[in-house]
Amino acid sequence: MIRFGCVLAIFVLGAIMAAPVASYPRSSNYYLEEGPYEPEDIMEMLNRLDRYMQLERKMADYKDAAVTSYNSMDIRLSDI
Repeated sequence: MIRFGCVLAIFVLGAIMAAPVASYPRSSNYYLEEGPYEPEDIMEMLNRLDRYMQLERKMADYKDAAVTSYNSMDIRLSDI
């Protein structure tokens, strides 16, 4: 026969392992709790995304220019 303590330990471990799963949000209709988005809201989100992507491109260009100028300065200093 199985001891009562072993059965209790199995149930306790199962409850401990199931606790984190219970804290996750349910996948059923999680993102659309307020109903469908309005077309204006979608356009605003797309415009914000576009501005963010343009800013990211500008920052990448600035970083490339800074690295290039640093490398050219380093080459000039090593020629001296």
